[in-house]
Amino acid sequence: MGVGTWALWRGRGRDWGTGRTLALVAVTAALAGRALEQQFGVPQAADGLLAWALVGLLAALPAVGTARPAPTSVRAIPVSARAGAWALACLAVVAAGALTLPFTYRVLAAGREAALAASAEQDGYVVEALERIESAMRLGPASTAYRVRAADLLDRFRLTTQGVDDDVLLTGALAAVAEGLPYAPLSLTLNAGVSERALELARRGRTAYLDVGIAALRRAADLYPNAYLAQQNLTTRLLAMGMADGALEGALRMEALAQGAETRATARYLLGAALSSLGRMGEARTALEGALAEGPLKALAEAITALLDGLP
Repeated sequence: MGVGTWALWRGRGRDWGTGRTLALVAVTAALAGRALEQQFGVPQAADGLLAWALVGLLAALPAVGTARPAPTSVRAIPVSARAGAWALACLAVVAAGALTLPFTYRVLAAGREAALAASAEQDGYVVEALERIESAMRLGPASTAYRVRAADLLDRFRLTTQGVDDDVLLTGALAAVAEGLPYAPLSLTLNAGVSERALELARRGRTAYLDVGIAALRRAADLYPNAYLAQQNLTTRLLAMGMADGALEGALRMEALAQGAETRATARYLLGAALSSLGRMGEARTALEGALAEGPLKALAEAITALLDGLP
């Protein structure tokens, strides 16, 4: 685009000239290429619009700067120049198409493998579905949908098939979603998938996965559109794993985000549970009594009362 701008500036005040004509050809080639790839249903390739423009400019470079006097005819561009411009435009479109053809093929092939995987799963052929979706994942490693589908299929296979190594399949499911995070670090689906499987492995004694699961769980909580529910899920999971310090932090965030009596009661109930786990019984009792004062629904009220009765 810099070369095209320079050519347009150089030809200011004169007829179109070779440089300005070829700059126009480059832009035309870029727009034509984008329209062409959209016809094939490959919107991702349209992100490479700059590549189309550069191909057109590369084709134009040999002719840019060739000075010629203004024609005496009324026509700004002679027939021969127009024919050459159209030839270069065609060349640029063909070259740009060849440039993105491998990418287009991979996208279409990955989609075909994913469709075959869905068909195989529907027919009950889980192993074939796994092979197909893993092929789609290799062709399109940045696709969150393929990675989540592969992890779900591995989970289904380990839960429905006897005689398989459950931990190995669970680790494979974790890897499927975790390896997608470099492509989409802000994906709620991927972070939730990583946290669920890593924490399950940690629960089974694979403590090396605990920090991975907690970090992903925190990222998922930050990404969840309902901040209160995200913190509630985080706090509940941390309490279940005996991580009272983290649960205390989550409960305090819940209390700050709470809107309405029931949500405040829930936040104070979890706050009391976290404080009691830390041995801070006086503060726990104050939090739980504050939760009861909000007038919670019966089930929550019974849970609060039971926890209060258990305090020394």
